Amino acid sequence: MTKTVGILGLGVFGTTIAKQLSQYDCDIIAVDSQEENVNRLEPYITKGVIADITDFHVLEEIGISDCDVTVIATGSNLEASILA
Repeated sequence: MTKTVGILGLGVFGTTIAKQLSQYDCDIIAVDSQEENVNRLEPYITKGVIADITDFHVLEEIGISDCDVTVIATGSNLEASILA
């Protein structure tokens, strides 16, 4: 059964997680506010979304709540990590 993983934030940590998980049978939904971060990971992710990861409505809309696991990968903003 394919698992779905959400990754919120595509800095160094989020990028590493996405690349590693792409080697396994899982779908990856990746969210970042920087278009270049999302575009860079296109070969590794199932779905990339350019959005503010603290926007709850956007996260609901893209199905983050349906993910089996969600990784909050923001290192520079603790508030964003908590709200996500």
